[in-house]
Amino acid sequence: MKVTYDKKIDSKYVKIGAVRKSVKTKKLEDWLLVDYDVKGNIIGVEILWASKHPILFSISKKKFFSYFQIPKNSVVENRQRSKNIFLNMPLEVSGV
Repeated sequence: MKVTYDKKIDSKYVKIGAVRKSVKTKKLEDWLLVDYDVKGNIIGVEILWASKHPILFSISKKKFFSYFQIPKNSVVENRQRSKNIFLNMPLEVSGV
């Protein structure tokens, strides 16, 4: 997986796996696009206006399962030698 950021247009692209040609793009939101190869495998995810949409997402080889926006005061870390990404965010409790 490789993430690139284009500062001029505030766009992030997450390339997944080996370089393959995109034959289909599915628009999940105005700012969230998923690219597929000829076999229907996900090969990339583009996040437009990335500074306004910090997200984590869950995918398999062929399916985009879910995503959620990360609160601004959170810390995301990818631990070495692990496929897991950990999200640390403050717990807000109201009405207690």
